[in-house]
Amino acid sequence: MQPTGARINVDNCRAIALRSWTKTTPIMIIKYYDDIKILGFNMMANLNESEKKSWALLTSRVRTHTRNAYHITLNFDNRIRYTKEFILATAWYTTQIFAPPTDNVRQMNAATTWFI
Repeated sequence: MQPTGARINVDNCRAIALRSWTKTTPIMIIKYYDDIKILGFNMMANLNESEKKSWALLTSRVRTHTRNAYHITLNFDNRIRYTKEFILATAWYTTQIFAPPTDNVRQMNAATTWFI
């Protein structure tokens, strides 16, 4: 197999120190960060902090989205469909990674109920 000559762009790479890993151990001269974003999720060394931050941002986006979309003229059936397909779809995606905290579920229920 021939080498392709591909190189890693270390300026676009990020590393995070998990558990007992220390930031003093260099990996290919890639910088360590306390908070990185992977596929839209905020990841930190502490999983609980990652979960809280991701859900807080999502809940804020859902509340903002429902307020902005409230003025759209839709009948009841279409409001429910809009809620399921556009507002709560990102929440479903997030629940596959992090379990939702009770407080965030309550806030999202309130926002979507207000919209409908």
